Amino acid sequence: CWVTRTAGAQIGCQRPSRFWGLGCPKIYHEAEDTLVVDPVDNREYFFSHFEPFWANRLFPCFDQPDLKASFSVTVEAPDDWQIISNTLATKTGNGDLSRHEFARSRRFSTYLFALVGGPFAVFEDRRARIPSRLFSTQSMSAYVDAENIFEVTRQGFDFYGKYFGIPYPFGKYDQIFVPHFNAGAMENVAAVVIKEDAYLYRETPLPSRMQKRANTILHEMAHMWFGDIVTMRWWNDLWLNESFATFMSYLAQVEGTPDKHAWQQFSSSMKNWAYWQDQLPTTHPIETRVEDTLSTFDNFDGITYGKGASVLKQLAFYVGSEAFRKGVSSYLKKHAWKNAERKDFTDAIGQAAGMNLDGWTKLWLQKSGINTLVADYDVDAQGRISRFELLQGKGNGDAVLRPHRLQVALFHDREGKPGLEKTVTVNVTGERTAVDDLVGEPAPDFVYPNYGDHAYAKFYLDDRSMAYARRHLDLLPASVRPGIWSTLWFMVQDGRLSPSTYMAIFLDMAPRGNDARQLSSFRWKLNTLLDQYLNQAVWRDAMERLHAVA
Repeated sequence: CWVTRTAGAQIGCQRPSRFWGLGCPKIYHEAEDTLVVDPVDNREYFFSHFEPFWANRLFPCFDQPDLKASFSVTVEAPDDWQIISNTLATKTGNGDLSRHEFARSRRFSTYLFALVGGPFAVFEDRRARIPSRLFSTQSMSAYVDAENIFEVTRQGFDFYGKYFGIPYPFGKYDQIFVPHFNAGAMENVAAVVIKEDAYLYRETPLPSRMQKRANTILHEMAHMWFGDIVTMRWWNDLWLNESFATFMSYLAQVEGTPDKHAWQQFSSSMKNWAYWQDQLPTTHPIETRVEDTLSTFDNFDGITYGKGASVLKQLAFYVGSEAFRKGVSSYLKKHAWKNAERKDFTDAIGQAAGMNLDGWTKLWLQKSGINTLVADYDVDAQGRISRFELLQGKGNGDAVLRPHRLQVALFHDREGKPGLEKTVTVNVTGERTAVDDLVGEPAPDFVYPNYGDHAYAKFYLDDRSMAYARRHLDLLPASVRPGIWSTLWFMVQDGRLSPSTYMAIFLDMAPRGNDARQLSSFRWKLNTLLDQYLNQAVWRDAMERLHAVA
C-alpha cells in the first residue's frame, strides 16, 4: 500500500480508500474537505477508523476478524507531516516529500490496521521501557498533559504485563489525539486513536475527568492483549472484547495506579448504565447473534459494556481472583496471534478454577433481565439475629434465578458513625438462601447485602437499614454509597419507596457529598422524579428546595 499527499489535497492509492475525515482519494481529491482542517491554523490531518469492515476500502483484503495477516506499508507525504501506523517507520527525505517505510507488522485483524497523518505535535516518553509517543494537533499541543498520560501508560504496562503473563509484543505504543472522532477511542494495534475534545482539557480538569481519562487509556491498552493478540472469531463476541477491557481498566486503576476508588466510579456510572438498560423492554442477553457485519453494533449498549463488565466482575469473585487471572493468562497464551470464541474463554476460566461454567454461562450470558435480592431476618428478645436469609426474585426479561456469590455486611452505629461489624461470603442459589453464619450476631443498624459490589442484582433495604440510611447515608463507607443510591432508586421504581422520600434524601445528602462524578451520576434521576413521579404540590416544593441546594 502506498499513499501520497501532494498539492490540492491529492492522495493516491492502489484502490479507493476511506478514512475518517478522509474520503475516497480518487473521487474526492479535488475537494478541500477530504482532510480534517483545523480552523485555528488551517492545518490538515487525517486518520483511519476501520472497525468493523472498512479496511477493504484502503487495500484489497478479506475484511473479517478471523482472517489475520501481517502488514507492510510505505507512505510518501509532505516532509513536515508525521505518519503513524502500527509499527515504527524509517523516514527518508525526497525534496518536499518524505518516504516512510514501516516495518512489517505482527499478525492481526484488518479492522485494527491504522494509518494517521498530518503535521502533528509529538511528545516522547524518555522514561518508558516501551517506546511511547503522544500526538496532538498543533493547536491543541499546549493542552497536552504529557507527563500524566505517560505515567498512567507506564503503570498500565507494568500491571498488564504481570497480570497476563505476556510481555507487550508490538514494539512501540502511540496514542493519537484527533478531532472529529465519533467514538471515545479505538484500540488499533500500537496506534490508539483518541477523541481530542473528550480527553485533552483546555481548563484545569476535575479529578473525576482525570479518572475517566486514565480509565480510557487503560481500557484501550487492555485491548492490546485481549482483542489484538487474541481476537474474537466473529462479532457476536464483541461484547466480551469490550466488557473485558472495561473490567480490566478498572481493576488496573485500583491495583496498578494510586487511584484506589475506581470501583466506586464503575458502580455509579458503568454499572448504573447497565441497570437502567437491563430494566427496559428492550433488554436482551449479553450474548447475542450477529447475523452479518452490518449488524455488528445493533446491541452495542449498556448491556454490552456495563452489564458484561459487571458479570465478569461477578465471575472473578465467583471463581476466585487468582483462578480468574490464571484462566485469562492461559486463554491468551493458548490462542495468541489467532482467534477464539467466548467458550474458549469461559472454558479456560473454568479449568483454572476446577469448575464447569456451562450452567453459569447459560443463566448469566444467554438469558436477559436482572434479579432482585433482599435480606430477610429476625431479631430475638435478646437483640440478636435468630434467622437470616437472602431472598432472590426472578426479575424481568427471561425471569430466571441465577447463582450469585456476594458479601453480606453488618454495620453497627458507634456514637453516630457506622462501623463495619462483620462480613460473610454467601453463595446464593434458588429463591431462599440461609446465612447461618449470621445467626447469633447482635442486631445490626444497617445491613448491606452487596459489600464489595461483586453481585449484579437489584437490592432492597430492610426497614431497619432504610431508617439508618435516611439519617447517615453520607457516613457509610464510600465504597458502598453508589450501591445504596442505586438501591434507593430501585425501591422507587418498584414501589417500595415514595418518590418524595427519595427526593428528600437526595436534597439532604447532596450538600454533604464531596464526589462530583458520583453526585452527577445520580442527579439525572431527578428528571424522572420531577417530570413523571411527583404530583404538582410536591413538585413545587421539591423544585424550590432543589434550587436552594444547587
